[in-house]
Amino acid sequence: MDKEQRIATWVAMKKTAYCNAGGLTHQQFLELDERYGLVHYLFSNYELLHYYGNEAVVEDIDRYVAGQAAL
Repeated sequence: MDKEQRIATWVAMKKTAYCNAGGLTHQQFLELDERYGLVHYLFSNYELLHYYGNEAVVEDIDRYVAGQAAL
């Protein structure tokens, strides 16, 4: 598996973890992604975030969304 595939797989896993933690449907996640660019955020921050577990990444996404919503 090349690096791009590893990153895409990691992003998909974190998307699932975020949905499970927040009780979100796939559609609700897509709406958040459209509004806040969550998938782009995860891809862009892979190098830092992939060292952390699901709980820490979910908390980071929550902080990101809160920060974006405040703008």
